[in-house]
Amino acid sequence: MLKLSMINKKDINFEYYLKNNNSEIVRVIIEETDLRLMQKDLSNAIQNNHYQTVELIIDKTDLRPMQYDLTNAICNNHYQMVGVIIDKTDLLTQETLSYVIFNNNYQMAEFIIDKTNLRPKQDDLTNAIKRDYYYTIGVIIDKTNLKPTQQDFINAINNNYAQAVSIIIDKTDFRPTQEDLINSVNKFRYEMV
Repeated sequence: MLKLSMINKKDINFEYYLKNNNSEIVRVIIEETDLRLMQKDLSNAIQNNHYQTVELIIDKTDLRPMQYDLTNAICNNHYQMVGVIIDKTDLLTQETLSYVIFNNNYQMAEFIIDKTNLRPKQDDLTNAIKRDYYYTIGVIIDKTNLKPTQQDFINAINNNYAQAVSIIIDKTDFRPTQEDLINSVNKFRYEMV
């Protein structure tokens, strides 16, 4: 185990060790000196996806990630960082999951659903169908008990969202009616037929 005596005192520079993701030296500095990190240091570590250092900082100090830190980690697809923040804080909300779905980040949505007890709402599924986010639709149907409404299915057909319609047909018992098929042909929607 690394001790402070092993580190040259003139080299004690949080910023340097944080930038280089040296969580072991950061741990020693936190435990054995009176030097303290600031909120910006934690945010920088999060931004740089130094999830081990962030976990250490959360465990060893009173610093906590902010909502914008979580949002940045989600937007940058830093799954391990999001996992650390989810495990160590209560920042993840239903609105955050809806935001992820709204932005068609289906892999992050699946990660959040698998790691937490948060579940998409029916509106999230409807919005994904309205936007033809077929991968996200598949994740929501596979990971929850949500199913599209009949109107969602009809809207997907009427909007010529062939991939969304295909996902819904594959994963549910919805089937187009004869009238849906006739309407698709009449509107020159060849993909749908």
